[in-house]
Amino acid sequence: MAFFLKTECEVPKTQVLDSCVRSRTNGPGLQVKGRYRGVSMTYAQKRNMEIVELLNRGGPVREISHQFHVSDGLIWQIKKEARRAAERAEQGRALREQICTANNIDRQWPIDAVVAALQIDDVRAHKGFERILRETGRNQVSLREMMDLLLLEPQGWMDSPIMFLPSLAEGRNIGWTTCLRLLAAPGRIDLGSAVNSEWKKRCKKAGEWLQRHHETGSLCCFLNCGVLPKNFD
Repeated sequence: MAFFLKTECEVPKTQVLDSCVRSRTNGPGLQVKGRYRGVSMTYAQKRNMEIVELLNRGGPVREISHQFHVSDGLIWQIKKEARRAAERAEQGRALREQICTANNIDRQWPIDAVVAALQIDDVRAHKGFERILRETGRNQVSLREMMDLLLLEPQGWMDSPIMFLPSLAEGRNIGWTTCLRLLAAPGRIDLGSAVNSEWKKRCKKAGEWLQRHHETGSLCCFLNCGVLPKNFD
């Protein structure tokens, strides 16, 4: 059984998040109500999500652009990105089925396939994860190697959680928030019993290490019970 991540809020599907988070316009952060409750986002991100919904209902581009006071070109761009996000989501589902069927933690997979299968919604985490994989200089990696790049099994000599969190290594420009999002990804989906079991074991041992060293906070919360903090941003 997969180690599914529990959250205290419902997160929108990848088709919506992945396409709409890619806004170049940064506005003041806000807490969204309704189906997006608990997701902190900028005004532009919320606006783009609403535009995608109207486009999915068949709304005319010209009317939507007038409604939101933006150019037709931006609406077409958002529509194009939403279509690409839907294609990536479908590709990810197909690849996860292949990975689950193989159920082999040491089988080599193309890097693009591993990235697509994990279906990381957050754009920064998605790009950071892809960059970490490509830094290996290889075209393929196993799922065990993928886990080694995210979370090592803590050893007795380690005196800091950074030592078993390779994504936080100096030079990778990945912060704690992005690191947590990367750690959450494997537990949210079914990658086969072999991977699910190994990932759950690593999270448990890392959580126990943090408890022994009296560490608290979001990382400890997640590793010990698989729960991200409410309104995690």
